[in-house]
Amino acid sequence: MSKIIIIEDSSISDLGGGQRVTIEAIQCFIKNEKNIHLYDLGAGKRFSENISRLDIYSRYFGIRSKVGFIFKIPFIISIISKEIKQKESVYIYATAKKSLIISSLIKLFCNNVTIIFHQHARTSIITYLFRKFADKIIVPGTNVRNRDTKTIVLSNPVNVIKNKYINRRKSRDKIVIGYIGSLTRKKGFELFVDYIKINNHGAIVAGEGPLENIIQNVNNVKYYGYVDDVSKKEFYNELDILVFPSIVHEPFSLVCFEAIFNHCPIVCFDLGYPSIIVKKYSVGIVVESITARSLGDAIEECANKIEKLSYNCQLVIDDFDNDSFCERLLSIFS
Repeated sequence: MSKIIIIEDSSISDLGGGQRVTIEAIQCFIKNEKNIHLYDLGAGKRFSENISRLDIYSRYFGIRSKVGFIFKIPFIISIISKEIKQKESVYIYATAKKSLIISSLIKLFCNNVTIIFHQHARTSIITYLFRKFADKIIVPGTNVRNRDTKTIVLSNPVNVIKNKYINRRKSRDKIVIGYIGSLTRKKGFELFVDYIKINNHGAIVAGEGPLENIIQNVNNVKYYGYVDDVSKKEFYNELDILVFPSIVHEPFSLVCFEAIFNHCPIVCFDLGYPSIIVKKYSVGIVVESITARSLGDAIEECANKIEKLSYNCQLVIDDFDNDSFCERLLSIFS
């Protein structure tokens, strides 16, 4: 039986979208009786709590900074390399940029290792340099740069409870717009806040990050903080329009698909895979110019078309093959 060594990194984002996919992958491997060892370069509390419920070996290195990572590289390589026997077939499932670096360095010493790199984020210079060591590269969306013959498109599973379609225009008097995710500049959170300060819509925000303080004095915002699966359902029940103002290319966005699965149309910039889905299925408005004013105009347009856009979300749900994730993932590890 082949061994699968998973190298995760929860040092930056604790139970973010990529780690949720890792948990889905582990559950798939367990169901199919795979021999799994998990090594987390970080020690995210929420991620580790979820892993503790699964019957696998796990170890956490607790790295919190780039400097700490660099100093611990030799130690991490020595620990993981001990798990690799010379005559056995071993897959390393690298799920983050630092994971790819460690996997590539291990491969220099262990020639019986096959690296599967699951690229959740856009390609950085570091990723570009080390991806040549990967034998297969999984990307979650079609709009990914630097694709080559070893790249495999595998959509992330979307595990949210689907609310049946409701006419959102008639469900309440006031449109509620919302943001869910990391509260950071690159995710466009400042642009979202700039808009809600001057509009009359109700607004809800879920997530954590360094920009939490900028919503403290905004009157028309309900702040959820971090949301688990239960409170996330409440969030989407209250939401009419999801604003996804990321200013970087996103290869996939779980929150966008979660919103669509709950019949909430999306407003996003013309960047990455979310904009492709919005255009293809007409489930929202794509903004050409990255400004708060353009974002606001698009939100108003979306509010005026909300009945049709919300109804179109069912087209995405019908086309999305959520059940094939495990089967296709296993075929990659063979």
